[in-house]
Amino acid sequence: MQTLKHSLAVALLIFAAIATAQEKAFVHARIIDGTGKAVIENATLLVRNDGRIEAVGASVRIPAAAQRIDVAGKTIIPGLISGHSHVNDLGQLGLYARYGITSVFSLGGENEIALRDQTRAEQQTSGLTRARLYIAGPIPTSKTAEDARKAVDAIVAARTDIVSSAWMTLLAILQKCRPKPIPQFWMKPTKKECAWPSTL
Repeated sequence: MQTLKHSLAVALLIFAAIATAQEKAFVHARIIDGTGKAVIENATLLVRNDGRIEAVGASVRIPAAAQRIDVAGKTIIPGLISGHSHVNDLGQLGLYARYGITSVFSLGGENEIALRDQTRAEQQTSGLTRARLYIAGPIPTSKTAEDARKAVDAIVAARTDIVSSAWMTLLAILQKCRPKPIPQFWMKPTKKECAWPSTL
């Protein structure tokens, strides 16, 4: 638990530090790079002035003009990804970032497209202080195949990152995503179970 607290503290420090346009060298860190390799002790994380990581390791050359930030006793890990969230306002993204979550997939909500439009351009800048947002948009709850196709077409036209659906909309999504006809799938009338050929 103590290591997690130290990791989160470093995540906040890095978010705050990259908001300024100067190279930063986080020195004396314990780094877990997420590749499965051994932990790097007494390491340096060098962040360019555009917010991108330039180098990581125990023998990183630090430019003379870079700001050195001593994070001895702290652990640095890659940003975490929330694969299933529901974001209702942009303030939530700041909270995610404070807990080390740097990307959020919001899987359905009526105002997701508006939220995406408010934050998407900022997500490409080095001054970002909140998690990046990827959206599904509104969840279609169509009762007919034709309505489902129209709902999916509208979501695709809105250029969401993914499409999330209720069971009744699944066939329309599959048909939209695949250029060739899809074999029929079936739904057991008494259970919310859906099956289709594994080749899909």
